[in-house]
Formats: sequence, structure tokens, C-alpha cells
Amino acid sequence: MMLFLIFILFIVFIIYMDKSRQRIPSRARLICRSCGHVGDRTDWYDADGCPNCGSRKSSRLTFYNAPDIPAWYRRLNMLALLPVLLWPMVLYSSVFMFDSPSSDNSQTYLMFFAIIGYPAYILFFVVSGFRNFKKQQNLAVTLTLIPIFAFLLLLVTLFSRK
Repeated sequence: MMLFLIFILFIVFIIYMDKSRQRIPSRARLICRSCGHVGDRTDWYDADGCPNCGSRKSSRLTFYNAPDIPAWYRRLNMLALLPVLLWPMVLYSSVFMFDSPSSDNSQTYLMFFAIIGYPAYILFFVVSGFRNFKKQQNLAVTLTLIPIFAFLLLLVTLFSRK
């Protein structure tokens, strides 16, 4: 039940972030939602809308809505970021690793710090995949699939024990 609620909150957050309007910096790149034209903010305000088609529907150009990054790759990155939702529960339970009297070894501390840094590892792979997508698509997809396969491997090893 808790996982279902976290999943619903994640979906609501994604929808909110997609529709929210943020303050656009002066040097921001804008993308027209009608024709896909990309230009600087000054070009848009000088032309009173999109210089290409005249439409006033624009949004800030980010990784998420970049025209040269396909939708399937954005969805793959969303899938790679899903395990971060489970991280707070795992982090809370990781404190109990130190309850055992035999937990005074370095392996326990390494596991604890690996759990603390878990979202940083996933974000590293996702962001580096986005940065390399234009240059090397195969490398970018491989970098994005690493966290997904690591999470699946973790699930298989947890649930295959008898």
C-alpha cells in the first residue's frame, strides 16, 4: 500500500513539474509548443511570440522537453529514477545495521555509506546519459540501463532467497 501511495505521489509530481511555469532567466532558450522552433528569450519578446509561426505558446527548453531527445529515452530515464522513491525507507532501515554487537567492522560502514549515496549514483548515470545522448546514443542508453538492471538484480536476489 505504501509503495502504491509513493508511486501516485511520483506521478502527481511529474505532472505538476510538466505543467508548472517557472520564472525564465534572461538568457533562457525557449521552444515553441506549436512548431518546435528553438530560440533565445530576446528573440521571442522582440517578435511578440514565436519568430517562426507567431504562436505565444512557449516553454523553457530543458532536458525534459528538448526536441532532439526522443520520448522513449525520457521514459527510460523516468524508469531509471523510480528506485529513488524507495530510498527513504531503505535509508531509515539502514540505521539498524549498527544494532548488532558484531557490526563494528568496516563492511557495515561501507554498506551504510553506499545506501546514503544511492540517489547520487542513479543521478550520475541518468545525467551523464542525457549529456552523451547527442554524441553517442548507445553509450547514453547503456548508462541509463545500468541503474535499472542493478535494481532488478537487487530485487531478484532479495526474493530468490529461501
